[in-house]
Amino acid sequence: MGAALSGRVVHKEMDDRFLQCPICLERFQKPKILPCFHSFCETCIASDAERRKRPKCPLCRKTFMIPKAGVQAMADNQLLNNLLELVSRSESKYGGKMCESCSKYPVASYCIECGQSFCTGCTDSHGKIRVTRNHKLVTMEEFEIMHSDESPFMKPVICPSHEGNQLKLYCRTCEIPICLECSVYEHSKPDHDHEEIDEAAALTRSKVEDLKSFLQREISTIDRTMTLLTEMTKELEEANENAGHDMSDHFTKLDCR
Repeated sequence: MGAALSGRVVHKEMDDRFLQCPICLERFQKPKILPCFHSFCETCIASDAERRKRPKCPLCRKTFMIPKAGVQAMADNQLLNNLLELVSRSESKYGGKMCESCSKYPVASYCIECGQSFCTGCTDSHGKIRVTRNHKLVTMEEFEIMHSDESPFMKPVICPSHEGNQLKLYCRTCEIPICLECSVYEHSKPDHDHEEIDEAAALTRSKVEDLKSFLQREISTIDRTMTLLTEMTKELEEANENAGHDMSDHFTKLDCR
């Protein structure tokens, strides 16, 4: 079936679950949010309200007031508007874009390593060629969600010293990411020790998780200590108060004599 079909399924699922107006059962048009937090198209609310003396939410039946300026003055559902904009941009932005390899068919996937878009056929070929079989390919929907012109996401990270080369290794000696050319010249073995950058990232994540677990244990210990100190302080205050009462009673008895 391929990534293009997958994209259509994703959009349909989003429409059915999040972007469908409960009244017209179509994709939201200018969604307005009611005080009960249910949302409907602006025109659907207006049409439904015209049939009632007191407007009610079609879902929960709670009444609401329409501003004097009309339904258009009601609060917009900004979350839905953002989702609608995202889906619309995803549908239109690559809809007419052609494969950057064969230039014959519409794009279906994006290769993070190459920074290129491919059709379904070229995507399959890209995954079979020995040189590119380990490249990370994502659907165009995933690409559109994570990628923007201002964002570094999904773009290959290029070596600052060697133009066009991606950072694929991590030099343990210098503690910096490097490219293959760096590993031959500036960071060559045996003076420098390096590994795959994914392995280095996994090791760093593991160390961070271990540190988080250690800090959580330390915080728990501190919390228990603070609780114990609070209880001891309370006991000392009560003991001090009792001692004061005892001394007062003692002096009262002495005065009576």
